[in-house]
Amino acid sequence: MDFMLAKVLPVQRNGSQMWHEAFSGFLSSELQINDFPAYPSLLRSTNGECLMLLHVDDVLCLSTQKYLDDVLLLALNSKYKISCETMAKENDELTFLNRKHTRLRHLAQYLLGCTEHAMVLKYEAHKGLPHYNPCDYTLEIYSDSDWAKHKQTRQSVSSGC
Repeated sequence: MDFMLAKVLPVQRNGSQMWHEAFSGFLSSELQINDFPAYPSLLRSTNGECLMLLHVDDVLCLSTQKYLDDVLLLALNSKYKISCETMAKENDELTFLNRKHTRLRHLAQYLLGCTEHAMVLKYEAHKGLPHYNPCDYTLEIYSDSDWAKHKQTRQSVSSGC
């Protein structure tokens, strides 16, 4: 027997948004970790010692081990029940959004070796967003990672880049 959900309850519609506001509010007030207004799933501490990618209740964090142990985990454990995986050395793995990620030294070396590479863009008349000012050069980038499991629609509410 097949079932289909025809209506979404009001709390289900904005549950992710409410969680994000509560969690990012906690990070802001307790640790001075704030989101970027244009890209709220990215967060950064005031002094840059912690960067985060937030997807509902999954967090991918870049920080030193000392900051993670002495500051972030202590604060999060004081309010939430959490689990934590770390990548400290080459070939360590962690799972984020049901995907396995491996720390690769080769990728970092490749990126360091490409610092002199550049992308040359040819200017053309603007065809994008209405906020465009003809006196400014605007590079518009749209991205949406598709972490969804639904094979037909690939619907997603994430905004990873």
